[in-house]
Amino acid sequence: MFAAVRIVGKPDAAKEVKDTLELLGLEKKNQIGFFPEEDEFQGMLEKVKDTIAYGKVDKKFAKEFCKEKGVEINGKTLVTTNPPSKGYKDTKSQFNQGGSLGYRGEEIEGLLKKM
Repeated sequence: MFAAVRIVGKPDAAKEVKDTLELLGLEKKNQIGFFPEEDEFQGMLEKVKDTIAYGKVDKKFAKEFCKEKGVEINGKTLVTTNPPSKGYKDTKSQFNQGGSLGYRGEEIEGLLKKM
C-alpha cells in the first residue's frame, strides 16, 4: 500500500499535475492518501513527485494511523492533518537530496508519525 502526503501547494503547476492531484484527492496541503499498490497509482504518484512525499506502508500501519485520526480505511482513504512537528525539511528538494519531496520508501512512516 502507498501513502502520499501533499507538501507543496503549487498554484502555477502544469494542468497535468493539477489534474493528477485532483484524481488522487490530494487537493490541500498536509492531506494524506492511502492507495492500493497498483501500477496506475504508482505512475500517478511519480508524476506529482515534486509536490508530494510518498512511500510504501503496510496495511497494519495504515489502519492504526487512520484509527488514530478517526477515519476508516477502505480502498482509497484520505486524511487531512496538521504539518509534522518541527516542520518539513527543504520543500524544494527530493528526499534523496536531503529534502522532503518524492519517494521515501518505508521512511514515509516516520513522517506520518510526526503529523
